[in-house]
Amino acid sequence: MILTAAAAAFLGGSPLSAQINSPEASGYLQRGVEMYRNRNYTGCIDQMLQLRKLNPTSEQSREAFYYLAMSTLYTGNDEAIVLFDEWLRLYPESPLREDVEASAGDYYFTRGKY
Repeated sequence: MILTAAAAAFLGGSPLSAQINSPEASGYLQRGVEMYRNRNYTGCIDQMLQLRKLNPTSEQSREAFYYLAMSTLYTGNDEAIVLFDEWLRLYPESPLREDVEASAGDYYFTRGKY
């Protein structure tokens, strides 16, 4: 973490902590992604839902929707499959498509619907 902050400062970028604490969409996205990585799926869902209210860019919206759907799957919520289907409809050309399709397969497999 210290090396990351030092590298960001050296390269002229703002430190990660400044981005993660931002009240803008980028801050909510970064916090949500970190929560997802730490398996705090409920926290991730909260951050991604808040991000939607802040006029995010199309890229931020796509990424937030991905993490929202994935976190919903990992909380065991059956709404995950609806979110996956909608994500695939909205972003058919995304490089994350295969990951979302595999996650939809995991949804069905863990429920014994092969």
